[in-house]
Amino acid sequence: MSKRQSLINGNINIQNPETGEVHRTSIRLEKLEWDAMRAICSRKKMSIHRFCSLVDFHPTRQEHSRTSKIRCAILLNYMNRVQAFELAQDKQQKERQRQEGQYGRYQNRAGNLTSRATIPK
Repeated sequence: MSKRQSLINGNINIQNPETGEVHRTSIRLEKLEWDAMRAICSRKKMSIHRFCSLVDFHPTRQEHSRTSKIRCAILLNYMNRVQAFELAQDKQQKERQRQEGQYGRYQNRAGNLTSRATIPK
């Protein structure tokens, strides 16, 4: 019984941004990584080839291989999205707390006024 291969080969065209020269190469990614990269490209309205070219020639990428660069770029994209989502949630929560705090102070003031009021005899 043979173990099923989980990596999927795919051909991509990498374009050098300085020379415009294009060369074809292949990369091996997990199905989930291919799906994630397609989703990123769809959201950014770019081809997989363009995404991979940008990643491959990005000046700050330090990974050893092209495939590692692409995997890390996919992961980083989703990490940034999660961080942005969490920041937005925190901002909404702080705004709700601020609004609840103002409502609570208003209620306390109203309560204080009525509790201090004396009824004339």
